[in-house]
Amino acid sequence: ADNEGQDQLDQATLAKLEAKTLNDLGKVIDLCEEALQKGLNEGNTNFAHQLLTSTLTQRGTFYTKPVLDRSPPSPQWQQLRKLALADFQRAVDIDPGLGNAQMLIARLQVLPGGDRKLAMDAVTSAIEAFAQAEKKRDQSKALTLRGRMEEDTEKRLADFTKAIELDELNTEPRRLRGIIRVQNQEFEEGLADLTKVLEIDSEDVQAHQAAAEALTSMEKFDEALEHLNKSI
Repeated sequence: ADNEGQDQLDQATLAKLEAKTLNDLGKVIDLCEEALQKGLNEGNTNFAHQLLTSTLTQRGTFYTKPVLDRSPPSPQWQQLRKLALADFQRAVDIDPGLGNAQMLIARLQVLPGGDRKLAMDAVTSAIEAFAQAEKKRDQSKALTLRGRMEEDTEKRLADFTKAIELDELNTEPRRLRGIIRVQNQEFEEGLADLTKVLEIDSEDVQAHQAAAEALTSMEKFDEALEHLNKSI
């Protein structure tokens, strides 16, 4: 029989609909894995993989919230990161095209004590997954993250520029490109980027400070002071 895991898959499906706690999600995961181990036909195998990866991603995302969405992060952030990475890795081992999971792997690995190479691999996979799914806004965020991680200035600028093209309302890559240009003494170009950022978000402190630096270098001191006052 090639569908002996049907009963466990049915139980997993029902359990997912009723899941409210981490233990409930763990039960869904266990049932999916048991169903796959017992054997399923092709259609049910695909469904079981989808149910398994979505549940792993859901549980992993829960673990990440106290790490990535809290300032300061939870005192247990290292343990929570380990649990989250385990879930995300199991999910992407089944389906490497899970862009959100790949993105969270990258964000967790880039934290202190993480693996930079694994972070770069994951964010590149996220970029490819979002591009294939035509999710331009998500692709823009992933490119911005990779650009922040890049050490080569030209590669950083290329990622930021592509991120801007995909989502002009994403101010982060434009701000970062502007700061790099100011640091490279390309003051006019950098100021143009920073001015655009401030048109979208007039309270961007970093953009005001970088604009003040550019204007000071251009000896436009009154305008520089305006930005510093706004920054303060």
